Amino acid sequence: MLATLLIWAYSLTIFYLYGYGGLILLKKLFQLQDGIALSFSVIAIIGSAVLTTLVSFLSLVMPLSGDAAILILLGGVIIAISTRPWKNFHFSTYHPLVLILLFIVTITVLENSTHRPTNYDTALYHAQAIHWIESFRAVPGLANIHNRLAYNSSWLVLVASLSFAFLGLHSFHLTNSVITLATMFYFGESFQGLIRKQITVSNIVKAILFFLPIYLYASDLSSPGTDLPPALLIWVITVLILEKVERQGLGFDLYSIAIFVLSVFAVTVKLSTLPLCGLALLMLVQQIWNKDWQLSTILTGTAVIILLPWLLRNIVLSGYLIFPISQIDVFSFDWKYPLNAITGVREALLWFNRFPTNTNKYAGLSTTQWLPIWIHLLDRGQKILFLIALASPIGFVAYIFSGANGKLINSFITASLINYTGIFFWLFTAPTFRFGYAYLLACIILASVPAILKLANSINGNPTVVFLPLTIFAILFQFYILTSTAGLSTLSQRVWLPADYYPSNVQVCPIGNTTFYCAQKLGLCNYEAFPCIPKPQANIEMRDSRLQDGFRMIRTP
Repeated sequence: MLATLLIWAYSLTIFYLYGYGGLILLKKLFQLQDGIALSFSVIAIIGSAVLTTLVSFLSLVMPLSGDAAILILLGGVIIAISTRPWKNFHFSTYHPLVLILLFIVTITVLENSTHRPTNYDTALYHAQAIHWIESFRAVPGLANIHNRLAYNSSWLVLVASLSFAFLGLHSFHLTNSVITLATMFYFGESFQGLIRKQITVSNIVKAILFFLPIYLYASDLSSPGTDLPPALLIWVITVLILEKVERQGLGFDLYSIAIFVLSVFAVTVKLSTLPLCGLALLMLVQQIWNKDWQLSTILTGTAVIILLPWLLRNIVLSGYLIFPISQIDVFSFDWKYPLNAITGVREALLWFNRFPTNTNKYAGLSTTQWLPIWIHLLDRGQKILFLIALASPIGFVAYIFSGANGKLINSFITASLINYTGIFFWLFTAPTFRFGYAYLLACIILASVPAILKLANSINGNPTVVFLPLTIFAILFQFYILTSTAGLSTLSQRVWLPADYYPSNVQVCPIGNTTFYCAQKLGLCNYEAFPCIPKPQANIEMRDSRLQDGFRMIRTP
């Protein structure tokens, strides 16, 4: 755990520096003069987006190994020297109960982050994708040896850049826990506000969200999986929308920059967050409507810079702008994944997400046929959650007629509509239930706010009667999670270093004009054996003599 704490400290420092430097640069570009101060946690989360964009560019020209780590560190040092962020840094004072809560959360995240990764997709392709990024610059046609290596989540690029594999100890995979810790502290600040009688919509939403990340995603804290980061980003952006209007109003400000950057960045992490791009587009359209061409141009340029390295990596890995979307087909590189196969990949993924255990039985059904079956197959808790989320507009309407400030209503409705749109996007693209938690729960929480506000306002000016016990409950809840997830039997093995990936169970197999490792169980390669693919491929060849040169389908005369 000592190594974990050191990497946490380094990662959070680097995230903060890049976030702080990025925000200063954007403030200058947007010519903002406001004195808004975002919290350390929010700046660190923004910094993860800034750093991911930069290392994604780097991954196009070099492996993310020791040299890249030096460049990242030098960048942080330059930002620190030029901006002197410590001048504006201060430690917040917290109520003793809030301090206890945050301490238990830190211990819980620390303990869980040092376990072996149990995420199935991590063993299937995340670990191998990270190994490729650590070992080579973006490899042309990597999709041809295993199409999942072309899913190209930028999050895996960030994990590789902070894995420190070049040290020869482990390929560390702690980035999920770092971003979770920052998010939990951000949400945890709400208890301090509520105890101090700052009864706002954003504080209430943050307090409820505080209970969810570790409860739902504890097993992902030790994995570089790509389910947890999008959920956190959706929730953080939702809260930022509410906070922006509560504190600053509807004008373009530092909150606007944070929301825009994170909304665009989220899409590069996972396509399920695409509805957030609607939020970024709405902000852009607003500036165009106001005929603020300079602001519109800078927003467009910011989005392009964030998306460009992700799109370029897509092209290199698969030959498509976005894999596996074949409708955008503008390139004809020799490493391009076959067009006649990409439709099958997309359809298989779609139907697997709908019916993972009966894919072949239901594949090809119309919406009116598969949707009732999908709902029927949900367990009772999932059905209740889904139906309440669908009915959540009732709560939105209640808030509209609650007599709240008009600007607050606008922000509330915006946050609600983005998440409600997300429900339908998830439902018709990848409705594996765990993928929908972020949107479903955000809608339910937002819809419950009117009732919570009414309760808080009815307690004769003494809301601490409710929120002190709530804080105590949060402490007990986090302690329960800690005790129920702790791996005491392996704790002594994780005191210094977090547990490594599971060992690879493989055998050597021929791949065209070279040899690889092939998995022996369920296609799970893990990290150790490299390069590894789930099964032999008879129709693949190397484009030249080196792995860096990439792979292509063998062309028949």
